[in-house]
Amino acid sequence: MTEVIRLKKNDTQPAIEAALEYEDGTPIDLTGASVRFIMAKTDGTVVVNANATIVDATAGKVRYEWQQGDLSEEGRYNAEFEVTFPNGDVLTAPSQGYFIIEVQRDLA
Repeated sequence: MTEVIRLKKNDTQPAIEAALEYEDGTPIDLTGASVRFIMAKTDGTVVVNANATIVDATAGKVRYEWQQGDLSEEGRYNAEFEVTFPNGDVLTAPSQGYFIIEVQRDLA
């Protein structure tokens, strides 16, 4: 996944939203599942590991609302959503690559 999401340091809006899909483009059915948003520095240091909101379970749509401190450091980050299904199975999306989060400095 090569999409780059650009935000400014210390912002808490807009939320990050995604439609989670299998490699063939089929939406991941999140009915009964739980989803976590995980974001790490490029060296692998995890800076966010928090619950995401399921917006539309059958369409695989999720949202993560940024919290104070999530975007406190400038830089480039890798992010993904980790789905835990009711039977305990785990699936990470995207399955190839990451969402790229770029935090730019703000002027004030």
